Amino acid sequence: MAFGKRRIYEWILVVGIGGVIVLLYFLGRSREMIEEDISSSAELELRGKFSVARYEQGELKLWSQGKEFRYFRENGNYEILEPAFEFETEQGKILVRGEKAVNQSNENRIQISGAVEVKGKDFMAFSELLNYEPGSGMISGDKRIKLQGAGWEVEGTNYKLMLEEKKFELSNGVKGRFEKQGI
Repeated sequence: MAFGKRRIYEWILVVGIGGVIVLLYFLGRSREMIEEDISSSAELELRGKFSVARYEQGELKLWSQGKEFRYFRENGNYEILEPAFEFETEQGKILVRGEKAVNQSNENRIQISGAVEVKGKDFMAFSELLNYEPGSGMISGDKRIKLQGAGWEVEGTNYKLMLEEKKFELSNGVKGRFEKQGI
């Protein structure tokens, strides 16, 4: 009997020492992995639908979603496929949709391209490419844009939409249609 117990104790000791060696091996590897420089990786990616919300003082200020997100570490820019942004202005909510959005952090603007749609309380805008400046709340671009509202429609190029002031400027190729109301 004593011989059997001794073998069991030896076996437990060998397995225990083996387990400690394996544990030390993986701990050593994890330290090497932690020390590895990940700042050299070119980009971070999120694939699949995602949604992000930003609140300020309990109010929803910005909501965005997309199909794919890529962050480029070297210049701080990011890219979103099939983006949708909803943000709050003093004039109400604004919804912007497109096929692709690229944040150009050095210029403090977001460029949205591909069948872009902007919807506000009193208007809708359609363009192939526009630039949104979050700091000033202005949308601008040099491609053709079509603006629609209750009883009016305007299109042209080289435009600026000042969302906070509810103003827009078109400087080239301007065409419009206005319906007289209340007659």
